[in-house]
Amino acid sequence: MVESVHAWMKDYRHATGYHPTTGWIAYRLLREQFPAARITLVDFCPDGDIGTYKWPKHDWAWEAVFYRKHGVEIVSARARE
Repeated sequence: MVESVHAWMKDYRHATGYHPTTGWIAYRLLREQFPAARITLVDFCPDGDIGTYKWPKHDWAWEAVFYRKHGVEIVSARARE
């Protein structure tokens, strides 16, 4: 059902062959509902190590490129060491 309502979901699956992360879905839903809003992702680094398991059925590298290409702001809440 989601793919019939949100074309970007079908586009993701067609481009990658994988399932999008919850973070990517949330970003797309927010962007859709609030196109002019400032959306900042915190501690979300799809192509880096943040110390958590990364499910192999997500295309982490594709999502990282998407965020860079679209100028999505990603910040870290971790203290600098």
